[in-house]
Amino acid sequence: MTITDWIVKTNSEGKVETDRKGNAKTAIGGIEKGILKDGINLKRDNNIIDVGGKGQASVKGFEDFILKLSNYESVDKEIGGYYLSNKGEDNISHIYVGDYQNNTSGHANYGLSVFSRPDLVIKVDAKVDYHTHLSRMDDIYRLGPSGEVSVGGDLKSKRLTLELYPSMKFTIVTDPENVNY
Repeated sequence: MTITDWIVKTNSEGKVETDRKGNAKTAIGGIEKGILKDGINLKRDNNIIDVGGKGQASVKGFEDFILKLSNYESVDKEIGGYYLSNKGEDNISHIYVGDYQNNTSGHANYGLSVFSRPDLVIKVDAKVDYHTHLSRMDDIYRLGPSGEVSVGGDLKSKRLTLELYPSMKFTIVTDPENVNY
């Protein structure tokens, strides 16, 4: 049996919702260990999650979680950030998650300029720019980059990012599988 973490449901006052037996109701379950930590606030803070090592989540486990969080009814927003590797390496060792408080269901704001782990700033390279697309969206929106290059959206952001980071890859984390664009 694999032990996983979960996020409990809370009411508008922040109190944990319980069932008739007094057990906390689960909002999001099946979260790989190593993603959540005491005091983590993904809504208001930029965070870096270590992945791929002993006691750490996998990239796939992170993707499963971030899509569940993005789709969760009280969030219902795109969430994005970057997959990072240690300088000179290709394997993903950390995932930067930008706060989502000002995001919408059709746009994620995140920037690589503010790290929550200053010890990593000069030690990592950004490899992949990712963001979620909500599962409730029609396939035409969910399974491809949003917007036209001239008016904005994913394609304009990609063009601007490639000017600074020409080797950056781009991924949309969504159902049924990720989309590279």
